[in-house]
Amino acid sequence: MKPLKDALIDYDLPHLQSLAYKRGLDPPKVRNRETLKDFVEALLSPASIAIAVDALTEDEHGALEGLASAGGFMEARKFARLYGAIRAMGSSRLARDKPWESPANPAEALWYSGFIFKGFRHTLNGPEEVVFIPDNLLPLLPLAPAKQVNFQVNLSSAPSHVISSTLAAREDLFTLLVYLQKTFVRLSADDLVPEKHRQAMQAQFSGQWAVDSGQWAEGSDQPSVVGGQRSAIGGQQSEHWFEFILHLARRMDFLRKQGQRLKLNSEAVKIWLQKSLPEQAQQLQNIWRSDPTWNDLWHIPGLHPKATGWENSPLLARSKILGYLAQLPADEWISLKAFCKAIKRTEADFQRPGSDYQSWYIYDAGGKALMGVEHWDDVEGRLIEYLLSVTLFSLGVVDLGASAANLPPRVFKITPLGEAFFAPEAMPLPPSPAGASALRINPQNFLVRVPANASLYDRFQLARFARLLRREAEQVIYQIDRQSYRDALEQSINVEQVLAFLNRATRSQTPLALLESLRRWDQRSGAVKLEPLTALRVNQDDMLPELLEHPQIGPLLGPPLGPRAILVPEKNVAPLRKLLMELGYFGD
Repeated sequence: MKPLKDALIDYDLPHLQSLAYKRGLDPPKVRNRETLKDFVEALLSPASIAIAVDALTEDEHGALEGLASAGGFMEARKFARLYGAIRAMGSSRLARDKPWESPANPAEALWYSGFIFKGFRHTLNGPEEVVFIPDNLLPLLPLAPAKQVNFQVNLSSAPSHVISSTLAAREDLFTLLVYLQKTFVRLSADDLVPEKHRQAMQAQFSGQWAVDSGQWAEGSDQPSVVGGQRSAIGGQQSEHWFEFILHLARRMDFLRKQGQRLKLNSEAVKIWLQKSLPEQAQQLQNIWRSDPTWNDLWHIPGLHPKATGWENSPLLARSKILGYLAQLPADEWISLKAFCKAIKRTEADFQRPGSDYQSWYIYDAGGKALMGVEHWDDVEGRLIEYLLSVTLFSLGVVDLGASAANLPPRVFKITPLGEAFFAPEAMPLPPSPAGASALRINPQNFLVRVPANASLYDRFQLARFARLLRREAEQVIYQIDRQSYRDALEQSINVEQVLAFLNRATRSQTPLALLESLRRWDQRSGAVKLEPLTALRVNQDDMLPELLEHPQIGPLLGPPLGPRAILVPEKNVAPLRKLLMELGYFGD
């Protein structure tokens, strides 16, 4: 902010005269140092200020108070959006049109009253134009005390259908880790996970993360994906979810490259798997909260940002939204729409420095440009709702609620895990879920029931030699069979390791039938071998012994199939053919 004298330094005579008309002052006849000094004193006189303030309309007075309450300056784009743009006029047009007599908006009225001026301030992104009240004028304005816009959201009634967080991010990250442990994944030349592996992992994901409410029309009767119901998510949303889980794994240092193979960083994975459920959730939450490389706005299904040079700070938007969430009472239901409206009313520009609604090129699914503050609900509103109904829900920070099981979420509440997330110093982590956590195995079909509160480390060990069948509300079901055990052998796991784990994880309650089957499968592994072979046939009974006794041919042959046929290993077919032709056994 500058003093009034410095603010007027670039005003020519016609502009100074325009100010005089609005202030009830004699317009200066010439512009020099002496007249400018006298004119500044006149503009700062209480009588001059009172005349101009009394002439302001209610909207104009509100604009002046709004700028004053903002500290006396505001980004020019934001001020123009709130109170109107000031038309640029040269001296000739100024004298001809006399805009001070009929200002186009509150901004022009304040401009020609000598209350506001334009200047520049330096930012990290370069100079930024601002509108300001001179610092020696601001204290003289007869303004009411600034009204603070308080952030306030009314509570909602409890929903008919509660959708408790299943910590889907934790579950699906675990699924990704198991897949990479059991499967050889070779990255593409540009270090991407090949499509076949992406699809295979997505097929094993829990599907227990919510469709964000912005994708549904009010009163839609489409099924929701939350709570394990049938998914109505399109391919784009599934892809965004896979990218989120893969990104979390990388940020947590769970992945490493060995050549072009994507493998697990075993030590980091083991440490996380052995933590309690609340500790695992907390680590995921904090990794996301502090991550500047995951741009939430660029991963919202239905929004298509275009990289045209503009940038947004994911940390800025994230911290603002989380800051408002931290002000809400825990365990109380809040409307998603009401929460969005409260932020819009309190701090609409929470993610847009300089109130820039024009240079961010974002399009909807139909290709419509979402530029301008009129699309706030389509961009900022979608971001807020997506973070609540997908990201924070999947991280265990909020539960959701809907009018019915087949309707999209409309309300949310902060969970005990969420309380600790927002106030880690004041709120301890909630205890781990109580109850039995030992694995239970059906002795008839070797189905393994894993309680929901069982150790992820135990589940990880089990998943190395068992197949995931399904997830239920209170347990996860695995199948141990001969093929799943063969998969374990490919990971260099032996039967003694499997037996030792089962003895510990079931608390010595492993069925005898399973123990016997595992030992039988282990003994038979490798007992049968299937490989490609070629049969060599001869037309005389004495020809086969002759070939077997030949010093060059004999070593290339396999076991006989009869008096006139013998097997040839695949690797020996080509050299044998060549040798037989050279020795005259083969005709052309």
